[in-house]
Amino acid sequence: MVRAQGNAQLIQKLTDVSTATSQAYAAGDTAKASQLQRELYQLAGFARADTLAIDKKCGQVPPVHPAQIRLDALNAEGNDVLAKIRALDEQAIQVQKEKSGMNGEQPRPSLGSDQEVLRRRPLGGIQRPRAQGAG
Repeated sequence: MVRAQGNAQLIQKLTDVSTATSQAYAAGDTAKASQLQRELYQLAGFARADTLAIDKKCGQVPPVHPAQIRLDALNAEGNDVLAKIRALDEQAIQVQKEKSGMNGEQPRPSLGSDQEVLRRRPLGGIQRPRAQGAG
């Protein structure tokens, strides 16, 4: 493996290729991502012999279990459903604002006025205890 420490050009090239690889994966372009991944391995000094030696020592990485694939698909589907629910909630809020005539910027009654109403409200027959010794 090539040591990149102190080699600014190699570090920059590794950073650029790594970024491009991530962008390719994010865009769903697996062919380009694989090509960039191979280029990254070449820059870093990884060779097929390294991979074979590791596979011999540790064994190959097992394939993804079908249940995990199904779980990932269900999670993605669930995220899509939640996004649709959020969009519908936003639509409902807009309809409520239109029907109520409020634009969401009207001030709400202050907490102080609520407390004043509660302070003036009678206790409804509940008597406060008298202090001991008061006659």
